[in-house]
Amino acid sequence: MNGTTRRTRPTGRRIRGLGMAVLAVLALVVGALVGGGTSSTPAVGERAADAVAAPRIVKASVSVTDTDDDDENGTPPSTTVPPVPPTVEPPTTVPPTTVPPTTVPPTTVPPTTVPPTTVPPTTVPPTTVPPTTVPPTTVPAVPGPRGIAGDCSVDVTAALADLITRAPAGATINLRSGGCYRIDSTLYLRGKRNLTIEGNGATLKAVAPGDQNRRHVWVIGGSGIVLRNLSIVGADPTPGSYDATKAFQHGVALSGVNTARLENLTIKNVYGDFVYLGASGGAWTRNVTVTGSTFSGAGRQGISIVAAQGVVIDRNAIEKVGRSMIDLEPNVSTDGTVDITISNNTTGTARNFWLANGGAGTNVRNVTVRGNTGVAPTGGLVWVYGPMSGYRGPFVFADNTFQFWGSVTDTGSKGGFFLSRVKGVAIQGNTVQFPAARKLPAVENRDALDVVVGINQFPGAGSALLVTTR
Repeated sequence: MNGTTRRTRPTGRRIRGLGMAVLAVLALVVGALVGGGTSSTPAVGERAADAVAAPRIVKASVSVTDTDDDDENGTPPSTTVPPVPPTVEPPTTVPPTTVPPTTVPPTTVPPTTVPPTTVPPTTVPPTTVPPTTVPPTTVPAVPGPRGIAGDCSVDVTAALADLITRAPAGATINLRSGGCYRIDSTLYLRGKRNLTIEGNGATLKAVAPGDQNRRHVWVIGGSGIVLRNLSIVGADPTPGSYDATKAFQHGVALSGVNTARLENLTIKNVYGDFVYLGASGGAWTRNVTVTGSTFSGAGRQGISIVAAQGVVIDRNAIEKVGRSMIDLEPNVSTDGTVDITISNNTTGTARNFWLANGGAGTNVRNVTVRGNTGVAPTGGLVWVYGPMSGYRGPFVFADNTFQFWGSVTDTGSKGGFFLSRVKGVAIQGNTVQFPAARKLPAVENRDALDVVVGINQFPGAGSALLVTTR
């Protein structure tokens, strides 16, 4: 054995010597290829990044205690990165009036059309969406209630409220076909059962600017409420811009209502949200369908769900929103959003996120976002920020087509799908146009569990996944 050792030692020294020579030659070759010497020539990727103008990032703040709050807590976004004017305007397929404020400029040109994905959502749990595609009921022309002016010449809020108060259970109130009813105060429906307001194409219109406490139509308690074939027009002269002094002037607010259907509505130019779903006396709103409606020009959120269970938002057109398109935000820990389906909607611009989920508590469960199409960008995409006390979820994001500028962030978020303190998320079959200059991660996991990312199309994304800490 000693003889063998003596034979192998010289060989080992020769091999190590040869290895050192080879490494030296390779070092010389690599040095020549990258510029040689000690010069720090930047890589191609670094030069490309330096040549791109930094986007303006708008940072929103989060509150979990304020009442009737939203994803920005009533504070206009603040700039965290000095703005650089974009070299080109973002394309849009909606009228120029839907372009977001110039204080949130895009830095890239997202395509106006994104090819739909052809990959079936194999990893997404099946969900059942209640049928919501029944065409609006056609009602013959009717003269409308007697003694109430239907030409918007005078304020008829009190007269309509009296008519509603006197209506028995199971009644249908028919407004005049094509009529215009001026409502400068809140039109209340309190504790009504099985009441239908058939608009017949009529309009409820606010002329006076009103104050923070006004809602255009406010349903409190009761059950079996139907609002159909009706337009609601607010008094906001600059639709889609946020005014904190009037931000609760919602088109339709439901508080503690058990079963309601909002069908074939047109709501526009309101200072607050198009639709707001909350609680009354601790009782959540339940079993609500919003379908076949057109919403344009909200000063705050598009649709806010604060305390509700069993909500379907299906086949609506929603655009020109001052803050987030869909806001799931419990105000207090006893609020929540449970069994929510957001499907087959067509959306335009929103200044903040397409879907924001902040607020208090962990009562956010079974949220499905499926088959929606964004025909214009939003500031951010999906932002879910649960509390440290537990986890929210599950969430499903499937077969959607989105585009966004990446110009809005919150809590330092970076990913298109930002997930913090959420458990059980499936992201499958989506096509999302990312702002290429930002190189954003498609998904950001900040203490989220059981996140499954299937086959998606994410052109412009910088990476598939970013893991961060809280």
